Amino acid sequence: IKPHTLTTAFNCNASNLDFTITNTYGPSDHSGSLPFLQNLRDLPPLIHGSWILLGDFNLVRCAADKNNGQINATLTAAFNDTIQDLNITEVDLFDRLYTWSNKQPFPILARLDRAFTNNSLNLAFPLSSLSTLPRPTSDHTPLLLSLSTSLPKAGFFHFENY
Repeated sequence: IKPHTLTTAFNCNASNLDFTITNTYGPSDHSGSLPFLQNLRDLPPLIHGSWILLGDFNLVRCAADKNNGQINATLTAAFNDTIQDLNITEVDLFDRLYTWSNKQPFPILARLDRAFTNNSLNLAFPLSSLSTLPRPTSDHTPLLLSLSTSLPKAGFFHFENY
């Protein structure tokens, strides 16, 4: 447990895959964003094997992540630098542009919720995807991360005795 994150390691008995999930809720007060990003940079020594980093980062990666285009360029650059330093890849979200709304008559919309994976997890689950679920009450849209791989299926072998 670190400020704004909870990291849990899992061991799968059905396979040889051990993986770690870090769930995050970034500070909404941006005066805490840089220390938050530093805490993320401190996580890799605790991670062994496949890793998923996901949650509400309360940060955007580019101007297109907000419907009004108003961003803090310093925090955007720091967020992108952190992602690069952690050597993680964002799982693409294809069914929605924004994951948060202030729910006003003329709303501000932003993409604050994301999922990232490291190379080990990408190799184990190359067909992973991220999608949204219905948003009944929250100002955030819930995300569903599906880990998937395409393993070839063994053909049927038939032995016929003649």
